[in-house]
Order: sequence, then structure tokens, then C-alpha cells
Amino acid sequence: MRHVALDWSQVLAYNLPPQLGKATDSRAAAFEARHGRLVQVELEALPPDVLREMYSDALADYWSEDVYRAVRDQEEQDRRAL
Repeated sequence: MRHVALDWSQVLAYNLPPQLGKATDSRAAAFEARHGRLVQVELEALPPDVLREMYSDALADYWSEDVYRAVRDQEEQDRRAL
């Protein structure tokens, strides 16, 4: 698993509005102990094109257009055979 979004550097870079965290959440104390404060930022606060680019960039390390085409072509051949 690879963390892509949302980290504090992205919150700062995109000037996203932090909200007060939910103190009633069972994970609140551990979060505050680890990060020094209880805040939350909605992932949806990122513009969709920025989020799409973050994920596309992260997937690029694992994506092969050649393999994709080969699998797609094989699936088409299998579909025709059925």
C-alpha cells in the first residue's frame, strides 16, 4: 500500500482548510499524541484534477501500457472465442 493523499505538506501546498477534529472519535487521543493536534482535512477539498494527477503519478510507477494492451487484446480474443 502506498499513501498518496492527503498529508500535511499537501494541506499546506494547496492551502486546504483544516477543521477541528472530532474529540469523541475513539482514535482522537492517539492521533493528537502522534501529530500534536486534533485536526481533520477533507480529501474532497483538493481540486479533482489535482487529486487525479496525484493518483495518476502514483500509478505510473506500476503501469505498463504494453502489458495493458496485451491483456486487453487477449481479453478481446477470449471474448470472440466464447
